[in-house]
Amino acid sequence: MLKHFDFLSTVSGGGYFGSFLSRLIQRRGSVAEAEREITNRDSWSIRWLRENGYYLAPSGTSDVWMILAQVVRNWVSVHVVLIGVFALPFLFGNAVRRSFHDSDFWRKLDAQFIPAPDSAWAWSPWLLLVALFAVLGMLVPGTLYWTTQCIRNRDLERDMQKFWTRFLGTGLMLTVFTALVALVDSVGLWIYKMILWSPNFTVGIGAVYAVAAGGFGSVQRFAGKLTELAGAQKTNLPLKRLAGIAGFVWALLFWIALATLGHLALWWGRIPQAEFLNEDTVESYWVSAGVWMAVVCGLSQVWGFVNLSSHNRFYSSRLRRAYLGAANEKRQTEEQRISENHKDDDDAWTAHTPHAFGGPLHIVNTTVNETISGKSQVEQRDRKGISLAVGPAGMSASVDYHALWAPKPQTGSEVHIAPIALGTEGTFNIFPKPAGDETTRAVESLTIGQWMGISGAAFSTGAGANTSTGLSLLLGFANVRLGYWWDSKVKPRERQDQRTPLANSQRISMAIAWCMPAPHSLVDEMLARFHGPAHQHWYLSDGGHFENTACYELIRRRVRFILCLDCGQDADMMFEDIGNLTRKARIDFGAEITFLSSDNAKVEMAAIAKRGGWVPDVNMELICCPEDFIPVKTKDNSAAKDTGKGHALMAKVTYSEPKQTSVILFLKPSLTSGLPADIQHYHRAQPDFPQQTTADQFFDEAQWESYRRLGEHIADAVIRERAEN
Repeated sequence: MLKHFDFLSTVSGGGYFGSFLSRLIQRRGSVAEAEREITNRDSWSIRWLRENGYYLAPSGTSDVWMILAQVVRNWVSVHVVLIGVFALPFLFGNAVRRSFHDSDFWRKLDAQFIPAPDSAWAWSPWLLLVALFAVLGMLVPGTLYWTTQCIRNRDLERDMQKFWTRFLGTGLMLTVFTALVALVDSVGLWIYKMILWSPNFTVGIGAVYAVAAGGFGSVQRFAGKLTELAGAQKTNLPLKRLAGIAGFVWALLFWIALATLGHLALWWGRIPQAEFLNEDTVESYWVSAGVWMAVVCGLSQVWGFVNLSSHNRFYSSRLRRAYLGAANEKRQTEEQRISENHKDDDDAWTAHTPHAFGGPLHIVNTTVNETISGKSQVEQRDRKGISLAVGPAGMSASVDYHALWAPKPQTGSEVHIAPIALGTEGTFNIFPKPAGDETTRAVESLTIGQWMGISGAAFSTGAGANTSTGLSLLLGFANVRLGYWWDSKVKPRERQDQRTPLANSQRISMAIAWCMPAPHSLVDEMLARFHGPAHQHWYLSDGGHFENTACYELIRRRVRFILCLDCGQDADMMFEDIGNLTRKARIDFGAEITFLSSDNAKVEMAAIAKRGGWVPDVNMELICCPEDFIPVKTKDNSAAKDTGKGHALMAKVTYSEPKQTSVILFLKPSLTSGLPADIQHYHRAQPDFPQQTTADQFFDEAQWESYRRLGEHIADAVIRERAEN
């Protein structure tokens, strides 16, 4: 029936097979040839997919060692960059401290911040900066705010009140930040002196950091479970809080370690004494700090490091070899392992044209993470992301913004788009029109495999609506980063709404981003500060972080008949993904989704056929209501004999303007009587089947075949002999 479908919209793990299917149609040159190969369960392509269910480590132990080496390499490189940046305040703070020590006044003042001979604790000189910011940044603007009452001009009075209020907010931010630095620096000095005094303390503090470092491996291993915790809606709140607390603890331990190293550089292994500072020359210390600064700034300009240090490249390459490689007929004749690249597996996205060979137009859905709205500069507390769909004609972002692929030659690193700007000049546009006479602008070019990998990047610091600062810190420090920073090549000022001025904190952030783009993006990931399309680089992740059925784009296009495979993990049969789709369709498109009984479903399907649309012949006896589905496990945690009366739901989509309707047929992985013996046995052995965690990316033969055979059984049962029009 493939030739009857106009669109193939994929999201998350569905993009694995969807990309394979589209690629197969194009490589074979016709949809009929692709159908014959897919329906033959012993064809080369199907055997390739079955045999490579362990797509992340197909070669076994050798691949595991390579993966481990990459994980360690990326983790170390990220921390080298973070250490270089966050050590700068302590290095230059201590350099200033040394420089001023020739002054009698400073020597007397600094003596107050040196531990007494019988005590290890002393407050950091950073407290002086805290006091300065408190006076100049809070006391002064706070006082001047009230003096605006003397201004007779009401407009000037309001403007001055806004100015001093923003000034006060910036002063408060700097005061709190420097107070935190002072506290961390004080703890670092205490740890430094205790290490010199007590061998037992040294062993203890080493054990603390060893346990913390050992935890990174656990986070890498259980990243999928942690990501599921972020999206849990019921009993996992304490666990989510513990994950967040662990992230903040790791961040604090990291910063304290840098402060301790800063004091080591200042005192050079000696007990802190005022006279020691006076004996040392300052020039060498300033030279060392300056060289450190130059190296850090130089490395910080290498933007490619941000994506290379994540796991997205490795993840996408393995997906490409396993799924796109299954459509590459050259692999049948050439001896090549799956862990090796083949130049014909992948291609530029603009060359992805299965529709030209009778197949559907392929749409890949991703999420642009946005915890701070680019349009209003307001923190986003609900969605925390917008949709980004990439199709054969162009790309769509959010509800109103679109751009077409431009008929210009594509280079290796960029492709041109023609923005369709719906807003007026000077307003916020995700795809702003280029300045001057140009009608197109360049954006970063990605391949089919890269878009597929981004669409499935579920485990990362940015998770759309499920993003939380604590969990982002935890995953960031463990370098569990599958998302991708995509270069829109649009400077913020080109897109910024002139009516929404930037706050002072945002201006500071943009200045830091200009000086140190790579570390700034890493820190943004860890602090879950995603500016969406307001900045040049967009953090893209799994499309399921926005909408997990891939029906969102089909409802936008008002497709008459939609076949949806609802394959997100839903062991309790809560239909959360369908509920999320219903909510977003109503809010964004004014479309109402309502479930249909089998009798009403017959009427709606007949109406579509009457209007000239194609519909399959559906067995209406298997159309159920959500309450007809039951959890896959019983109360004693054993396998349930069945999970409902049928396998399918049917819903009607009613659009507000103009008055139109669509029908969605949802197929749900479920178990009923009459299943093959191997599927029944697998469910008894694995009670979570067929709703096992989507974090499982290693399928053995039994698991792979059980899902394939169940899908075949459901399709044969629900969709009977097709109705030809």
